Amino acid sequence: MNMKSLSKLFQMTLFLLVVSISAHCSAASLPETEFMLGDIHIGADEEYVVGIYGPPTQRVIGSQGQLAYLMYGDAFRLDFYDGVVYSMVVSQANGIGTPSGIRVGIPMSSVFDKFGYGAIVSNGARTFYANNGKKRMWITTDNRARIREIKVQG
Repeated sequence: MNMKSLSKLFQMTLFLLVVSISAHCSAASLPETEFMLGDIHIGADEEYVVGIYGPPTQRVIGSQGQLAYLMYGDAFRLDFYDGVVYSMVVSQANGIGTPSGIRVGIPMSSVFDKFGYGAIVSNGARTFYANNGKKRMWITTDNRARIREIKVQG
């Protein structure tokens, strides 16, 4: 490899490193308490969920015979791993949201006012995190900058 090629490789590597670091630094950290949807927290078991919402519309068992996910209506899904919630998605304005009131249908500017801008990921989604990135929240907006979907994962 000649010096010119090596120099270009170094410049590209440095550029990618700077972009990667700036994207991570721009992701807003949220309080751990915000990583709940409709009073359900990451790590809740099925009994807790059913105690709050009642029987689900759909209860799906995975290939290993363990609970895979619960659906409430067609817009609130709770994914399970080892018997506890590890991911939740709400995709309709049904009143389910975070403790501070982030929910589908509200303007994204409400989130910006409370928590900053987060990092932009694909398809208009922004990501926020807690606990050094161990918990993440993706908020996707529609073409009117209103929240279309919230996903929480831990």
